[in-house]
Amino acid sequence: MPSSMLVAALQPKGCMEDLAVNEAAVCAALAAAAAASVKLAVLPELAMLPYFCAEPAGSRCDWAVSIDADVLARVAAHCASLGIAALLPFYEWDPDGPGYNSAVLIGADGRLVPGAGLQGSGRVARKLHLPSGPDADEAGHFRPGADLRVFDLGGLRLGCLICYDRRFPEAWRALRALGADLVAVPVAGLSGEDDAFVLGELRTHARENGLAVIYASRAGEDRLAGTSIPQPGGSCVIAADGTVLARSAVGAAATAGMAVAAIERADIERARATLPLFERRHPILTQGFITPGIRIEA
Repeated sequence: MPSSMLVAALQPKGCMEDLAVNEAAVCAALAAAAAASVKLAVLPELAMLPYFCAEPAGSRCDWAVSIDADVLARVAAHCASLGIAALLPFYEWDPDGPGYNSAVLIGADGRLVPGAGLQGSGRVARKLHLPSGPDADEAGHFRPGADLRVFDLGGLRLGCLICYDRRFPEAWRALRALGADLVAVPVAGLSGEDDAFVLGELRTHARENGLAVIYASRAGEDRLAGTSIPQPGGSCVIAADGTVLARSAVGAAATAGMAVAAIERADIERARATLPLFERRHPILTQGFITPGIRIEA
């Protein structure tokens, strides 16, 4: 297993309706990360699309693509040419109804990396929890996923929680139970949330579960149908003990760039030994829930 991996939370500029421009921005961000010797890059939620969930339900179904779509193949080939792995979120087409808010892990060889889950394996991580409110209705645009994913990347295991999924402590515990070492948290949407709370929440989940975090957002604003959609920025890398290792600018001050840091296996192991909350859970808390190699039934 590698003792260290240089990772990046990419923070590209906001997206627009010209999807070719968005794709070029993602590829440029990946090239910049590779030039900085990054081995794993995490891109924001819906990486090549403006955040469209304030529009009428189903209005952007034509933007959904399958896992074998040309656009994903082009980004995968770009990763292979750069020798970089990337967590790429996208709008996944489904023939039976609304698509999924999804992500794939592209290996440094350009191949999609399969991931383990609570109920089986697969190549796609899908957002489980879909927020719905007066400003944005994700439940009207997507269908919820049915399982988590943890991907093996050169010995380090990467979990994925897409945006709103990070709000649920059970999801973090489940990823730890599945053997994750670090968690990618790609986000997009309307900015305006309390920044100190967002960062504190991520640090708490990292520390409580002994998991490093790569949180990737966009900078500036998305443009859709003549409307500006401010993005939160604040992309960061957090160690398993909750220490902020690197962070990009936040809110109106945010610019395109990346937060880069080394994730050290020794640091993860030290954080877990210092604060072994996962191992010390009372058995009553794990009834009917999965733990490594053990399932305690109610």
